[in-house]
Amino acid sequence: MLFRTRSRCPTILWHDVVGSTQEVARAMWTGLPPRAVVGARAQTAGRGRGGRPWRSPPGNVYLSCTVPGLPCSPADLPTFLPWAMALAVGDVLARYGVPSSLKWPNDVRVEGRKVAGILVETVPGARGVDGAVVGVGVNVGMGPEELSRIDQPATSLRALGVEADLQEVAEALVEGFWNWLGRGPGPVRAAAWTRMEFARGWNPWGAQC
Repeated sequence: MLFRTRSRCPTILWHDVVGSTQEVARAMWTGLPPRAVVGARAQTAGRGRGGRPWRSPPGNVYLSCTVPGLPCSPADLPTFLPWAMALAVGDVLARYGVPSSLKWPNDVRVEGRKVAGILVETVPGARGVDGAVVGVGVNVGMGPEELSRIDQPATSLRALGVEADLQEVAEALVEGFWNWLGRGPGPVRAAAWTRMEFARGWNPWGAQC
C-alpha cells in the first residue's frame, strides 16, 4: 500500500514493504516529483555500502531521497550528500536527548553503536549524472533480539529508552537533510568535522588535524 506524507516537507511516498527504497526511487526516477522521497515500513532486500545487506525489519525508518542534478562539484559529492544526511540524523536524535557521532564514512553512532547508515548512489543520464539517491536507515523501534542479529554493535532509539513516532522521525529527517544541503559543502563539512570520530592526527583528506 502507498501512503503520502501528511506534512509540508518534500513528498514522502510511503510503502508498507519494498525490496529496497533505493531501487524503487531509481526505478521511478523520471516519474517522481522534485525532491521526492521513497519510504518503507520494512525492506526485504535493503543494502548498505558495497552491497552489504541491511537488516530492515518493521519498526524502523527507511528512506531514499531523490536529489536531482548535482548540488555540488563532483569532488565534493562523496562527502557532501552523506554528511548532510548524517547531520540531519544527528539533529533528530538530539531532539530526543540522544547525543551521537559520525563514523567515517557514513555511519551515525551512539555510544559506539550504530544507529543509522547512509548510502548514496548516483543516477546516470544522457549528459553524465542526472542526480543522486540518498538512502538512510535509522534504527528506531528495534528490540534486543533484532539488534543481536546485526553483524556489528548496534542500538536503536527504543533500546535507548526513547519511544518515537516513525512518521515524525522521517519528516524531520527529510526537512533537516534539505536544510543542510542548502548550506553548501563548506558548512556541512565543518559541522560534520565537529561530530566525527577519528584518531588524533587523522583526516580523510590526508591533512593533519
